[in-house]
Amino acid sequence: MEGTTHRTSVKNRGKSDQEKRREEALRSQQEARRSVINNARRITSIEDVAIEGNFTDMVNVQTDQTMMEVSSADAKAKRQEAIEAKRSTFWKDRLMQPEPLNDIPSDLKGGWMCVPYPVETERCLIITTPNITTARRSSDGTIFCRFRSRLPPNTLLDAAVDMQNNIVYVLDLMSWNGHLYYDCSTDFRFFWLNNKLTEEDYTSVSRNNEFVISPLPSCEVDWSDLNAAATRLKGVQSVLLYSKATHYTPGVTPLMCHVEVGRVQELFDQLMQ
Repeated sequence: MEGTTHRTSVKNRGKSDQEKRREEALRSQQEARRSVINNARRITSIEDVAIEGNFTDMVNVQTDQTMMEVSSADAKAKRQEAIEAKRSTFWKDRLMQPEPLNDIPSDLKGGWMCVPYPVETERCLIITTPNITTARRSSDGTIFCRFRSRLPPNTLLDAAVDMQNNIVYVLDLMSWNGHLYYDCSTDFRFFWLNNKLTEEDYTSVSRNNEFVISPLPSCEVDWSDLNAAATRLKGVQSVLLYSKATHYTPGVTPLMCHVEVGRVQELFDQLMQ
């Protein structure tokens, strides 16, 4: 995941630059709400979503085909490559990304939530259609994998994909069955996402649900709760902190921070001071 090598000490000395930017981000998200929603509606209605599941291999040339047929197949393949390149560019940078936690937020207790981020996973945007589910890399928008799932169409999820164990750990929710949640608070998105992923069985692997799909555990900023949440994973790379008040905003934001797993104890020690 991006930006996980920051190692400076977590500070709690008055109002920091990061704290000021958090306050500004909360103020500006209300002003930017209309723009975010309009962009989100475009994302969930454009042709890219509708045809994500209609990718078939357009080059299926038999050895006895004529050169004309081969040329036609080559042209189709090149056209498909160009379409996919544009599609990858479109989906690039659509996820909300964390800053390293430099300073403890003044409202960390009660105003933020913790999410343990699993090891050996790829952060992806999950895009669903009636026929197929596509996971695209957050960094460049390229396809990481495709699989069948029971998720409803026109759903966009922020997830960590474990290919070795065929698990999709869902971090956050942007759209579910065409309904947008970009402008909802973090605590509501997490609550709604957990309900949706537990009211039906997405954890049983079958022909129509090829990956285990499970929400990542989230909790208040509490040491015992975080430890309990972390035990549900095979390993933890870092801890993500989300401001409860933040909307889902693509790009890097101070309202989402990460703490390397080796520094989590330091964070809680400072909270006790």
